[in-house]
Amino acid sequence: MLLKSKFGKNKKLKEQILIIESNTVELRKIREIFSKEGFNIMTATDIVTAKDIIEKIPIKYIVSEASIYNQFDLNQSKNNPEEREWKK
Repeated sequence: MLLKSKFGKNKKLKEQILIIESNTVELRKIREIFSKEGFNIMTATDIVTAKDIIEKIPIKYIVSEASIYNQFDLNQSKNNPEEREWKK
């Protein structure tokens, strides 16, 4: 099933978005926005939880605060043919 968003693009309802945000108030606000657009949402408040989710569930998009974004390499993913490489 396709949904026409207010941005004018069609998208599948089954696409997963992972939101990584340490501030739970902000996390809820972001989740609400994407949920209204028809996306399935997964959330994490830290990098360890985000890593666990990414390794188990095929994630289409990741939305995160900059400090968390810098902790891992988004060019690779276990959900794609190449493996994700996490920075230490």
